Amino acid sequence: MDPHPPPPPDRSFAKKSWGIVAGLAVFMPINMVVLSVFTGRRSLAAGLVFAAATVGVTALLYRLRWRWPAIGISVGFAVMTIVTGGVCTLFRYKEYGEFAGLFYLLIVVLAVAAAGVASAVEAGRSGRA
Repeated sequence: MDPHPPPPPDRSFAKKSWGIVAGLAVFMPINMVVLSVFTGRRSLAAGLVFAAATVGVTALLYRLRWRWPAIGISVGFAVMTIVTGGVCTLFRYKEYGEFAGLFYLLIVVLAVAAAGVASAVEAGRSGRA
């Protein structure tokens, strides 16, 4: 018997969207805590350890069948790296990317809005609106 049964096949697009949003939303506070821990000793090596830990957490969540939040955390890491140029994830420089962090927050808010629209459309199609 498989210790991790497959998820139910009726996972809707809206539920998958909310899972990705959850992963995006969880990544930001984790990133803030890691940034505060590494204040003063920021280096590329510390950033690579953070990247490896992020990969480990997403792999564990994926293995536990929490695939959409795992994808959201991975996308969150990638987006934060792109938006901040590696300042907030790979710790390449000593300065912070405060405005880039606000831009990431805006991306999360837009993802919440998109998931809400997906839920509304799905509810309208099923007649539960």
